[in-house]
Amino acid sequence: MRATMTKLRAGGRLLPPGSGKAMRGMLSTKKFIGGNAWFKVLEFQPMNSYPGQHQLYEPRLKWCEAEKTVIVFSGLEQEDGAWVVQEWAVDVAPVEETPVGKGWLKPPRRYERDA
Repeated sequence: MRATMTKLRAGGRLLPPGSGKAMRGMLSTKKFIGGNAWFKVLEFQPMNSYPGQHQLYEPRLKWCEAEKTVIVFSGLEQEDGAWVVQEWAVDVAPVEETPVGKGWLKPPRRYERDA
């Protein structure tokens, strides 16, 4: 699904509010087996980027409010070969910068009508 994601932590440390950069892209889930256990992964693929760059392992729902479109997930992410705690704020209904139909001009008529 299309979504906007903002990382709330860097290296496991909480970032100041409003300092994270929002990324637009696709949000998906997957499951894989490792040893004798199943692992759940929340994957975010930014637009014009390669897959597997942003993965949240064993995601847990941390915050979700009725009638709001932002959901906060917490889980584990691998950074520089170490597992760190990560939190994502995901907007599942992002506002598009250019809504369809806005800013478009009608094409000129090919033929003028006779009066």
